[in-house]
Amino acid sequence: MPTLKRCMLAACATICLSAMLTSAASAAFHSDAVNATGACNGALPSFEGAIRKRPTGILNQGTTSAFVSCSVTTDGGMNPGYDTAIVYLVNRGTSSAAVDCTFVNGIAAELSPMVPTQFYPKTVGIPAGEAVAVSWEASEFELEKFLNIVNFSCNLPPKVEIALVGATYETVDPI
Repeated sequence: MPTLKRCMLAACATICLSAMLTSAASAAFHSDAVNATGACNGALPSFEGAIRKRPTGILNQGTTSAFVSCSVTTDGGMNPGYDTAIVYLVNRGTSSAAVDCTFVNGIAAELSPMVPTQFYPKTVGIPAGEAVAVSWEASEFELEKFLNIVNFSCNLPPKVEIALVGATYETVDPI
């Protein structure tokens, strides 16, 4: 009997320790976000004349659409990949606007030939005077995670602004 009791105590201790370790680990939410003024530029010199970099965003103050490219400053590739990529847009005009944005997952093909760059376009309508978030979820493209390099290309109609760009990921961190 004493051996059976020791085995049962050992099994109980193992279960309790396992439960304590499981509860000691928690999901941690991380985000890398940056104001668009520091992360975005006109895609061509011809677009720069219409682009106004304000402290809170990058606005197309021209009369025709302008392409803007953005790259999110990351943690140096220390994360396991992003779950979500996000662009926050503001329509400062008096009528609704449609904005085309493409999330570019990765880096130039020449720098990473084994991991092809992926392009995910979306179009969103923004009512006059409103702000919207355009997001790309890895799961909607049947991916576990995106890469840890996040870029965007948006065709901004007149009076539309990119305010913020970013990406999020979750990890299980020990406590």
